[in-house]
Amino acid sequence: MKKIFDSINFWIIAPNLLLLLIALLFNVAVSYRDNQVFAHKSFERLSNQISQEVNRQINSYLADALLLNKLNENSISLEQLNFDSSNKEKANLELEAKNRELKETSEKLNLFVSQEFLNVLEIKKTTEIELGKNVERKMSILFSDIRSFTNLSTNMSPKDNFDFINAYLKRMEPAILENNGFIDKYIGDAIMALFDGTKSGLNSIEAALSMLTRLKEYNNKRISEDRSPIDIGIGIHTGDLMLGMIGGDNRIDGTVISSDVNLASRLEGLTKYFGASLIVSEKTLLHVGENKRKNYDYRYLGPVTPKGTRDAVRIYEIFNNDESNLKSSKIENKEKFEEALALSLKMEHEKSREIFESIQQKCSQDKAVEYFIKACQEKKDFGKEFGAK
Repeated sequence: MKKIFDSINFWIIAPNLLLLLIALLFNVAVSYRDNQVFAHKSFERLSNQISQEVNRQINSYLADALLLNKLNENSISLEQLNFDSSNKEKANLELEAKNRELKETSEKLNLFVSQEFLNVLEIKKTTEIELGKNVERKMSILFSDIRSFTNLSTNMSPKDNFDFINAYLKRMEPAILENNGFIDKYIGDAIMALFDGTKSGLNSIEAALSMLTRLKEYNNKRISEDRSPIDIGIGIHTGDLMLGMIGGDNRIDGTVISSDVNLASRLEGLTKYFGASLIVSEKTLLHVGENKRKNYDYRYLGPVTPKGTRDAVRIYEIFNNDESNLKSSKIENKEKFEEALALSLKMEHEKSREIFESIQQKCSQDKAVEYFIKACQEKKDFGKEFGAK
């Protein structure tokens, strides 16, 4: 600042003083001749004017100098502001990256514990998950499994096995989600899915039929690639479940505990005996409601008491997705089939066998008919065969 002021004194004050001196000499010379008093007043007036002009210029220059100095001082703040803005932008980018990472982590976590499962437990955030959290609900349980998967897998490499299972599961998953269900767990090639709410029975059956439709599409693709088609069995039951978090200090998992879960799994296992794609318990069928049941083609397969249960369970085959000829035969012979089944349960094997054989003559593809003919020939007690009381 001192250098600035020195420059002002030299370049502004000195020239103006020189002008003042010249003006004074000129004015004195003129005024001396006319009137000394007038010359004195003129000198005083001119001196004041020149002083005012010099002061005005000095003040203007000082104002400019002060403004320049202020800007120079503020330039540091501006640079700092630019630096802080850069840091803020960098921090925002880092925050966005962290948020994306947290979102991806949450999404990956939901792949292991579905959000729908947590919703049933009334857990809104994963941070609220805790050991022992549980709830009891009435739900429909769906089990599905690929038949003869062991035989299929032995002819495939480990990579082919995983590629095959994932290709299959990816096609089955949407059928469940689109019908308001969620997958509780994958067990190898098997699927366990849960359906909540007043329409759980209806939704579970619709999901199963959708799975069978998607399976046909997948098999068409496999056949076009010179691969053998696959069959699956699906079992559904509706009952009371306990859902919750189990585990230890270092590992917890969501699970479902109930004898009704075991029953659904057993029903899936029975599909192999009857050559059925879909077997449901009477509880599930009744849960659908009479009007909706009219949309399904089904027949009674008898009472069973699968291992792990105490009471007999009446089971039904739903065959909407069977091949057209087989489906037509089952519809046409439904009354005869159930008549023969009733005789078999009464141990009237000969009468029962005759009716079953008449059905078989019309349609040899019916595996349930084939099973019951063999049971009649061996005089098996169907109830005891599956533990029915």
